[in-house]
Amino acid sequence: MTSFRMFEIILYSMVSLLPYLGLALYPFEDKFRMSKIKLSGCIVILTVIQSALGIYATMCSQEQKALFSLLSTVCYGGFYFLAIKENVGKLVFVLLIVSNFANFVVMCAKCVEGHIFPQLAVENNKWSFSLCTMIVQLIFIPLLFLYFKKYIKGMAHIDTGKKIWRFLWTIPATFYLFWYHGLYFITKSSIELAMDPVNMIFTFFINLGALVVYTVIVNSMAEFQYNLNLEEEKKQLEIENLCFENMKKQMESTRRARHDLKHHMKAVHTMAENNECKKITEYIETYLEHVSLKKPLVYCTNFTLNALIVYYVQQAEAHKIKLN
Repeated sequence: MTSFRMFEIILYSMVSLLPYLGLALYPFEDKFRMSKIKLSGCIVILTVIQSALGIYATMCSQEQKALFSLLSTVCYGGFYFLAIKENVGKLVFVLLIVSNFANFVVMCAKCVEGHIFPQLAVENNKWSFSLCTMIVQLIFIPLLFLYFKKYIKGMAHIDTGKKIWRFLWTIPATFYLFWYHGLYFITKSSIELAMDPVNMIFTFFINLGALVVYTVIVNSMAEFQYNLNLEEEKKQLEIENLCFENMKKQMESTRRARHDLKHHMKAVHTMAENNECKKITEYIETYLEHVSLKKPLVYCTNFTLNALIVYYVQQAEAHKIKLN
């Protein structure tokens, strides 16, 4: 293990980690469990761990390389889930989108390397592969970033509940299985597959089709959220309208009560001038029987809350529901 070989592995670890991690974190930048300074420190530590695993894997047998690759994936995924406070299904959905894109970049970079540096392409993680990877990333990552900014970031903030994400993550997982099957379940080696431009073009259209599917999903979710908000606004307007109608009725009732009270006072005054105390008592008792003072116009001092209470009290009475 020469110093230059270590440099090649560290360079590849950074190229294959940092751009994709940035893409995966971007939609949830306001949902981190830690400050951005601490997050940056954790990313540095993760990069060091990935580089160390890559160096050890280079010096190990093929079986051990597979183990180190799995350990690297576990570290990457574990950090991602611990860094973001969000539904697991939603995180898996975004992570698989980025992973599928990373696989496409790997295939494109290996194809470019095979045509520019054919002697180096047969070896793993050479500087030539990192260089070709960066070239491909410079072409496609800005485009994917714009896609994430327009669709995925908005999707990350749509509250559709946890249940739907138990199933949605399987869609990018299906596209991942397409790539996995094409890479590992045929007779050709992965390097032979990557160097064939036809496979690169096929992978490109698979990823393009996947983005179309994701766009349909995001647009459907956005439309659902929009309709839900409209329904909530409609309900709120109905409540406000009913409260307003109720207030008008109460004002009219108060006006009539004041008018009637004036006549009652005149009648009581006439009986009082004639010293008819018994008639006054009977008259007042009759008046109280016909005047309902059981329903308070004000249940609390908060106007909005009081209007809601009045509305639901009326709804309960209309459906003959006893209310305490």
